[in-house]
Amino acid sequence: MVKRREKSKEPKSKLKREIKIEPRTDGQSAYIDLIESQDIIICNGKAGTGKTLLAVGMALKLLRERPDKYRRIVMVRPAITVQGEELGFLPGDIDDKMRPFMMPMLDSLKYFIMNSDVISLMELGIIEVSTISHMRGRTFNNCIIIFDEAQNSTTSQMKMVVTRIGFNTKLIIEGDITQSDLESKEIENNGLYDAMVRFKDIEGVSVCSLGSKDVVRSPILNRIIETYD
Repeated sequence: MVKRREKSKEPKSKLKREIKIEPRTDGQSAYIDLIESQDIIICNGKAGTGKTLLAVGMALKLLRERPDKYRRIVMVRPAITVQGEELGFLPGDIDDKMRPFMMPMLDSLKYFIMNSDVISLMELGIIEVSTISHMRGRTFNNCIIIFDEAQNSTTSQMKMVVTRIGFNTKLIIEGDITQSDLESKEIENNGLYDAMVRFKDIEGVSVCSLGSKDVVRSPILNRIIETYD
């Protein structure tokens, strides 16, 4: 009698397509290494340095390669507008109002996987895109959290996000401290800056920076950024 082969109990990833990450600068390579090895990664990077794209790519890669440890990706960002534009003045219902805040993260997902896969993974709850206000009271286990545009968070909001992490959870905090849209311009009240200072000597936490040498968009962008420095 032929013995039935038992099905593997190892969890399988919902991502079939291999995720390839190719750093273009030494700074990007160091950032990727930290995401691989650390529990909490804080990255302060200028526009065009790939801080969000690399975080999303690495999250997808780890989700695919380590389904035993990571089962979800949660992408969160502050619901704050440029130059103080209020949500109430944006057209449509609440979903329409929130869509502009979510699009940058969705665009990063679509860089690595097809739009149909993004929709499918979101419907399954494997990928969640949210704002800070929806994080309160939750605990995330077996999860990779990406906190995007963290320079637009207050210290209390940063504390709330950081304290959501549970077991087998990796938190990637990234933003550009020079592009904060908070009403308070006091640097000590900025969640990203506060976290960079407060957590820098904690085991399992690494802080890194991506500068003008790591800009990988149009060559003219680097020259433009230098005029603001």
